[in-house]
Amino acid sequence: MYPSGRTSPGGQVLTTVLIVPAAILTVVWIVSHFVLNGLLRKEPFLQADADVSPPDPAPMVSVIIPARNEARNIGRSLAAMLDQDYPRFEVIVVDDRSTDDTARIVHDIAGTDTRVKLRQNHELPSEWVGKSYVLQQGSVHACGEILFFLDADVALDPGALRVMVSHLVENRLDLLTMILRAEDESCCGAVCLVVASILLFRFQLHRVNDPESDRVFANGQNIMIRTDVYRDINGHEEVKSVVQEDIALARILKKRGLRPNAVYGLDMGSARWYRSLGSAWRGWTRIVYGLFEGRLSEMVYGILRLLVTCLPLPIFVCAVAMLAVNGATPEGLVLLLLSTIPLVLSHWLLIRLCRRGRSSIVYAVLAFPACLFALGVFVSCIAMHLSSKSVVWRGKRYEMRASM
Repeated sequence: MYPSGRTSPGGQVLTTVLIVPAAILTVVWIVSHFVLNGLLRKEPFLQADADVSPPDPAPMVSVIIPARNEARNIGRSLAAMLDQDYPRFEVIVVDDRSTDDTARIVHDIAGTDTRVKLRQNHELPSEWVGKSYVLQQGSVHACGEILFFLDADVALDPGALRVMVSHLVENRLDLLTMILRAEDESCCGAVCLVVASILLFRFQLHRVNDPESDRVFANGQNIMIRTDVYRDINGHEEVKSVVQEDIALARILKKRGLRPNAVYGLDMGSARWYRSLGSAWRGWTRIVYGLFEGRLSEMVYGILRLLVTCLPLPIFVCAVAMLAVNGATPEGLVLLLLSTIPLVLSHWLLIRLCRRGRSSIVYAVLAFPACLFALGVFVSCIAMHLSSKSVVWRGKRYEMRASM
């Protein structure tokens, strides 16, 4: 420590330099909380336990679940679906060349409940993305007036199907999709949280649902669409070569003057995400590139938002270190204050999101390493944009390009 509380010249310069970004971050995070308050009032939310009656008469719903090596999830997903109180639905599980016990599990459940049907897919045409082809094949066997494409790692809460169909019918929607709460058993949940916080501010659903807005959003984990609309747009065949087929479908509907609708379903069901950092890297790279439609400006925005999330911690550490070395100088105390405020506000916002999404607040504590991981994902997406690089997904290589 320097005598008489004097700061070393280099330390004084560093302290002064860090005060500026610390002050900017303080303002950004204060504004972010006000924006979040507004979003929570404006954004559309559905609740599975809502006192909503099914339409009368209730349209038949065909639930189509693509399943490739989903032995870990498919039993849970089917149990949750068969527990729904909606009066008329069927479940078509399309097993896509699984090498585990997926087909056997579905076969056993189908033997005890006639609403469940197992279909096998044994091929993948070269021009098709795997999931789109499987969903298209499942739709061929569907007899419902409404198609509900549901991922095998999604478990709906009791009452969710009734609420979704009622919302679709009563609001005369053509497509309905939900953002579900994350149910993650690994550190990947923290990555999901920080990326979701970016999407929350960028894809404001009340604006996405505005017919006059050109912004679209859909979550491929769950898409409910009127069967006649699906047939009219030629279904997934229209987006057969697009990796982010959900966004592409929503864009087609919006361009045709139809009504896609996105809501928060944090109290409607949960989805398991990724079990390892490797799968999380591949999955989030595909999702981020698709959601931002390969636009460089959008991905740069994502990087800036991640920097805003992760910078408060290193600035705070520098402030503490400067105080330890130079003593309690006025500049050092100002820096400590200005670095503490955004650090607290950033974690508080993430904790608010955890509580709203019924996730563990541990994910908010892990925000810094999660941000570093997510930064790598966004940088990788920019590299794809610049090099037209392909991505491997579910064992097949696809060219990454913006949705239609």
